[in-house]
Amino acid sequence: MNKKYKVAAYLRLSQEDGDKDVSDSIVSQKNIIERRVKELGEDFFIVDYYIDDGYTGLNTNRPDFQRMIQDIEKGNINCIITKDLSRLSRNSFEANYYIELYFLERDIRYISVLDNVDTGIKNSNNDMIQFKTLINDWYSKDISRKIKSSLWARKEKGMFLGAIAPFRI
Repeated sequence: MNKKYKVAAYLRLSQEDGDKDVSDSIVSQKNIIERRVKELGEDFFIVDYYIDDGYTGLNTNRPDFQRMIQDIEKGNINCIITKDLSRLSRNSFEANYYIELYFLERDIRYISVLDNVDTGIKNSNNDMIQFKTLINDWYSKDISRKIKSSLWARKEKGMFLGAIAPFRI
């Protein structure tokens, strides 16, 4: 008898997509995960969607991420699928903790679709998890440095830094 996988579809986006209730990227992530679940077969079924739209990936202090962890502890899910590793976390320490320790200790299968990572099977991409999470962490820090540098340069030039330019009446 094959093991049945109760899937948590985890979706995250750090910036909201305009004034839409659900961003285009979240819809895209959902489609990618649903397609993979279908490819995996009848032993996989999505229990719930955990969606943190507008939350940073630099920490796991996100409402639906925490709800997903609670559902793991309750035994409601035994598989997590994300579009890619950066959706789970952009913090390399936290990502590696969850993937290589927390999930492993609780027999939680983790699948990252676009990174071709699946902790339920042996493949060479699983060996790349630490490297990829490190790159995701570095990318966030690099973007942050570039934004700060750009704002500093604008400030030095005396340019306006706010969201709406002031005007005279």
